[in-house]
Amino acid sequence: MQTAISTLLSVFPEVEIWQVGGGDLLLVASLAPIEHDFDRLRAKVEREPFRRALLDTWRVDGLEGFYTGYIGGSKLARHLVEISDRRVSTDDRPLIEFHFVRNLGRLGSFDLSELQSMSRALGAHRPAETTKALEPQAASRLGVDWQKVASLRHLRAATGTFSLDSSPEPDVAAEEAARRLARE
Repeated sequence: MQTAISTLLSVFPEVEIWQVGGGDLLLVASLAPIEHDFDRLRAKVEREPFRRALLDTWRVDGLEGFYTGYIGGSKLARHLVEISDRRVSTDDRPLIEFHFVRNLGRLGSFDLSELQSMSRALGAHRPAETTKALEPQAASRLGVDWQKVASLRHLRAATGTFSLDSSPEPDVAAEEAARRLARE
């Protein structure tokens, strides 16, 4: 996995890691920062065909259901490269293909729960919101209910479409209250 991420980061400065099912990962790479406009995404995932696709594949719905798959962003990807041997797969050195064939059928080549814990420790487990609303009042400002995301991850784990780390999801409301108290 680190070789794939290292290879992507050698070309694209932005890489996100998503768990799409079981032990399968989706790596999303971009030359520009990847935008997470929560209001636009919420409107999209609540309409067909996206609503039905989330229900059929992950057994979840809504924006919170969509973000159950998010593992981490570029900060996590860069950290994974820093702690690895930084090998890059190229046309003349196809390391990814070689290692894929070599490890075919082996279980546990990497631990998703460890990856999730690492992402949380780095503060990379939630994307930063980027809003494209033309007028500030046009945005609903609902944001993402991260506690609901955590609950839906447990649902996905029960249906076998997600692996969970053992760390509890922090209580967002309690964290916000503590920050307010610290400012006073």
